[in-house]
Amino acid sequence: MISLLEQLDSPVRVRLAGSVHQTSENGFHALVVYVEPTGDCMPDWWPREAHISFGYRYNQQFSSEEVSRVTRKVERLPKEADLVVARVADASGHYSTWHHGYVCEQILL
Repeated sequence: MISLLEQLDSPVRVRLAGSVHQTSENGFHALVVYVEPTGDCMPDWWPREAHISFGYRYNQQFSSEEVSRVTRKVERLPKEADLVVARVADASGHYSTWHHGYVCEQILL
C-alpha cells in the first residue's frame, strides 16, 4: 500500500490537462480527465497519467452522448484546484482487487 498523505504537507495546485475521454482495457471502461500540477515543480511522487475519473463500467463502452454529458458538466468546473488529499491505486484487474494507497479524494476549488 502506498500512502501519500505524509507527502502533502501543503496543497498541490493542479489543473485539468485535456478533455474528457474514455479509456478501455480488458473490458474495463472509464471516463477520465488528466490532471497535472501547475507551476514549475513536479512532485517526486506524482503518478504517471494522473487523472480524475468520472465514471467506470465493465463490458460496455460509454456512448458518445454519455461522454458529451460528462464533458458539459466538467466544462462548468474550475480548471484549477488545490489537491489536499491524494490516493494512488494500482488499478489493474477487477476493481475489488485494486491495491489502494490513500486516488484524489479531496480537491478544494
